[in-house]
Amino acid sequence: MKKLIKKLLLSFIPLSLFSFTPINSALVDLKDTERLIEIVLEGASRTMGKYADAKKVQWDWCEDTYYDSSQNLICLEKKFMSELSEIGDAAVAFVVAHEYAHHVQYAQYQLISKARNNTMRIELQADCFAGIILASIPTISFGPDDVEAMLKTAFIVGDQDYDSEYHHGPGENRALALRSGLRFGGSKGKNKDAYYKMFCLGN
Repeated sequence: MKKLIKKLLLSFIPLSLFSFTPINSALVDLKDTERLIEIVLEGASRTMGKYADAKKVQWDWCEDTYYDSSQNLICLEKKFMSELSEIGDAAVAFVVAHEYAHHVQYAQYQLISKARNNTMRIELQADCFAGIILASIPTISFGPDDVEAMLKTAFIVGDQDYDSEYHHGPGENRALALRSGLRFGGSKGKNKDAYYKMFCLGN
């Protein structure tokens, strides 16, 4: 199991390093949320999705934000995404990448089979995968403010429902999982911080 996950994580890291430069506005109009969503999904499908042999994913505006594995569909709530865009476009990118990470988990079902009854572990791994995906898309890069917006979003979407089977993890852990993924992806798999095994490998 560990070898499969490590192979998956290492196989798609791009040639370019994760750089702290502003998102290139010549490549993406950040005011166009739908275009940004398309760019993140396209980039994710060409990196982690390609290696995981994931089917083509669809997305649509829905009444909530979630991944539907039965339809290979990412649902995004328009109001929620609009609120995220006020934090920053990188916040939108993070949520989209997180939902795509679930698509990868289901494509390689071994990744979630051992955590079938542990929603928190699955969600934190998706946060880590989202960081790797975002650090790997060659058409966009993120500056310090963008990274801060993503980490802030990860913290905000955390929850304290420790006794619920749907507990996704406290905000601090979600931010740490995302940061771990960003560092791993940005270093082309060389930087495994103290949280890598816990969140990225799901140990």
